[in-house]
Amino acid sequence: MDKVEKTIDFIRISQLMVAIERGRDSQLKGKALVVAPKNSDRAKVWSASTEAMQSGIYKGMELGIATRLERNLKVIHPNPDLYDSVEKKVLFKLSRYTPLYEREGPGKIYLDFSGFEKLYGDSLDFARLIKRELEADFKLPFRLGVSSNKLLAKAATDPFVIEENIYRVSRDASGSFLDPFHYNIIPNIKDFSQRKSSLSYDPIEDLNLERVANIKLLSKELLECIFLKDGESIYEMARGIDNRLVTPQKKSLSIFYDVHLKTDTNHYQEIFSQLCKLADKAFRELRRRSLACSSFKVALRYSDFKYTEKTIHFGYVVNYSYEILSDLERAFSFIFSRRTSIRYLSFELENLIKKIIQPDLFEDKRKRIDDLVDIIDNKYPQKISKGAVR
Repeated sequence: MDKVEKTIDFIRISQLMVAIERGRDSQLKGKALVVAPKNSDRAKVWSASTEAMQSGIYKGMELGIATRLERNLKVIHPNPDLYDSVEKKVLFKLSRYTPLYEREGPGKIYLDFSGFEKLYGDSLDFARLIKRELEADFKLPFRLGVSSNKLLAKAATDPFVIEENIYRVSRDASGSFLDPFHYNIIPNIKDFSQRKSSLSYDPIEDLNLERVANIKLLSKELLECIFLKDGESIYEMARGIDNRLVTPQKKSLSIFYDVHLKTDTNHYQEIFSQLCKLADKAFRELRRRSLACSSFKVALRYSDFKYTEKTIHFGYVVNYSYEILSDLERAFSFIFSRRTSIRYLSFELENLIKKIIQPDLFEDKRKRIDDLVDIIDNKYPQKISKGAVR
């Protein structure tokens, strides 16, 4: 049996937070922009646009210093749950193309399309199709790299070396492709530079290993003396060899819904009402899939970014939101413990199992109402909720 040649794509969304904010407000495009808490000059910059970085501003800089460096700097208050929600939707979209995907970090995703050529055609043409569909759905600036391994695919999206938004590294050029790149492109050296404790000896600086081409001049034995157990893999990666697999994160089955409140509030009944709506939607989806659950998780984030959550486990399975109403209120009261306003809520059903059909000894009118709501919702999606018809 012939060995299947690897086809790995890497997707990069540069400056993810800035890109999302610009997608929400087109007037921010082309302006020096940072995402940072506005409550203090000592707050750290979460993300900076290219225009801001040209003024010397970088991620982690104090906001007060950033505003002095760039007089016309636009500061956007962070919305971390929005960024996380957008990225989850991107991952879900990509999961429709291949089950083998791996998130490396914010806006950085590997996809394994090995053996998919008969289904999707030429890898570069398919990368163009993915990019068009992603940009149509999310209005974000995507860069795609295509190669035979993770290292080269990621390098092909580096905006400081590669001009094209879609780039495929040919097999003939893979051995020398990394030569002009900074040593940080090799993961083991990047990790080494971040954890080295001795200031008196820096092998990267002392041996002039700033570029991958310089690393290739060293023998495997010398690299093993410098980087110990990482020496062999560094020797191979400098030559474009990377045997790492795309490893999807294992996730347990769950049903998740969240809401970003339009206005920050600490009004208990208003927030709890929103939470009940999320629970109704989740349980409706649970019944649609003919499932039951034995636990749920409630989470919220305050306007000062403090995040808290609570998980409730039952000794039985449930199918309807009214069955957990008292537990839901207890969980919410537990996490809603501050006077600070809330900007984000989420509700998740966990430990899902196939619904066990068990006839009721007595008719439950509440179940009949929910079942009728399910029927109407299936016919007219998102048009009905308990207590009101929109």
